[in-house]
Amino acid sequence: MRKIKLSLIMAMAMSSYMMAQQSVSIDDKKFEMNPITSDKIQASIVDSDKEGKNSSENVTIVGDIKMYPNPAKDLVRLQGVKVDDHIIIADNKGKNRIQIKAKAEVEIIPIEFLESGIYVVFINGEKRRLIVE
Repeated sequence: MRKIKLSLIMAMAMSSYMMAQQSVSIDDKKFEMNPITSDKIQASIVDSDKEGKNSSENVTIVGDIKMYPNPAKDLVRLQGVKVDDHIIIADNKGKNRIQIKAKAEVEIIPIEFLESGIYVVFINGEKRRLIVE
């Protein structure tokens, strides 16, 4: 159910290029959207447990591709890629650290061996920033 609701909200967010910073509540969850440019949205899902503690998961959306979590520790998910899309993760010195071809529409990439820092993810030449903790 959460995935369906999230998909509907993400579709609404992507269709509106003129939106300002917004927050939407669904049940006990809060979904915040912060547009960065007309084709990039930074979003986070804030979930409250029974004790009132909040946890959140950040999602970066560029075009139709979602990258999460960001910042990441062990792995990063790319949702919306196409089979055979070229995916490269490069460090801040420009060295390619990971280079793969997507095998499915959701690609899960292990990154636990990467040092903490800022990386650039290229998907068919489009850039995204990935923070590794």
